[in-house]
Amino acid sequence: MPHPYDTMDVITVHLTESYQALPEDAAAAYRAAGTVPFSNITEPMLAAVLATNRAAARRSLVALERAGLMAATGDAFTLVPAGDGQRPAADLAQLTDSPEQLTGQRRRALEWWLAALTRAERHLAPHHRDLARTYLHPVTADPHFDSREQAWAWLARQEEQIRPALAAAAAAGWDDLTWQMVHALWPLWHRLRPYELWLPACELVVGAARRTGDPLVLREMLNQHAVALRGLHRPGDAIPLIEEALELARLDADPRGESQHRHEIGATLIEIDRTAPGDLPTPEQAAAALPHLTEARQLREQIGYRRGAAVTDILLGQVHAALGDHAQALADLDQARETLLAVEDLHDAARALAWRGRIQLLNGETADGARTLHHAQSEFAAEGSRAWEALTLEWRADAAAAAGHPDKVGELLRAALALYSGNPRDARRLQTRLAQAEAGGPPGP
Repeated sequence: MPHPYDTMDVITVHLTESYQALPEDAAAAYRAAGTVPFSNITEPMLAAVLATNRAAARRSLVALERAGLMAATGDAFTLVPAGDGQRPAADLAQLTDSPEQLTGQRRRALEWWLAALTRAERHLAPHHRDLARTYLHPVTADPHFDSREQAWAWLARQEEQIRPALAAAAAAGWDDLTWQMVHALWPLWHRLRPYELWLPACELVVGAARRTGDPLVLREMLNQHAVALRGLHRPGDAIPLIEEALELARLDADPRGESQHRHEIGATLIEIDRTAPGDLPTPEQAAAALPHLTEARQLREQIGYRRGAAVTDILLGQVHAALGDHAQALADLDQARETLLAVEDLHDAARALAWRGRIQLLNGETADGARTLHHAQSEFAAEGSRAWEALTLEWRADAAAAAGHPDKVGELLRAALALYSGNPRDARRLQTRLAQAEAGGPPGP
């Protein structure tokens, strides 16, 4: 009879032998690391998965690293890969632990991650609608962040975890965790705009939200799906989703929800046929959006939602500029920025400033516009707002072209292109503009 090691490569044999020499607590930690849907295992996450304390989780991780079964990467640990696609940790878990235990460990891991996402969300987007979280197990080693900067530093590293986490929750039929994770990820979606992750996530959670039977959950997910579609320049697909959300908000007599969805309808109407993100809407689009935005702002004022009214003012600034009222446009944007700084929404305050610079530039105020855009770009960089930093760099290239500095145009477009990700259409536009600038022609729209 052949020895079982005969079918294994040398690396897998080594990993299996190292595992057999472990004490039981470290062996259990190794199996758990192969069970959970995360490639980066941290001390608090492992403590939650094993329902133990952080000190015990730390001892196990150190033992696994010493045995050559896991490798440290910063504050996280990853499984040492085996050869030929074998997954010894997962295989050992299947052979050793009961299906109920494996399911419980996956649920605990996802609940810990959701708790961490929610803590980060509260730091980074305290204005985001606070929706319920479902924890079947007490979250041990509770995630904690001391500051916005610490929360963002952690959250920005989570992109690679999103797809496997959502896939695991969906495969288990955990609709509650599925939509809650996507909801809690809002600060990441908003700042980084990783559409290749965001759009499939939204498509997944709208179905999960429908199955919950909770109209508030459904309209929040419909709204987020519509925002992702709009970002991908698909306003026609976005409008029906927001209209459904608006009808649900009316049925619920929820003025905050109604104002949110009216705002999004206005935002989407001004995107129709917009060829580049720096273009103003046409006067016809602006006129169509104006009543929705005006009503959204009035509702937000009535319920005392200052930050929401200010975000609507950013859109009203674009609308008034498109309708030819330059002074009102700048007044809208200045008012928006003042309020957003007061409520410490620094990302959207930078958006108001960026649009001020853009409208100054379109009005021929090239030097003032360039200075304003440079200031806005530095604020986006400080906030980690990759997509908006790229867009502001692109607008600065327009300012450089208008000021007669063709050498600066290519430099700024290359910097913008290096930041664009998750939106192939925007990347292609930048590539075309850069090629035109390098060929000595105008840098395109």
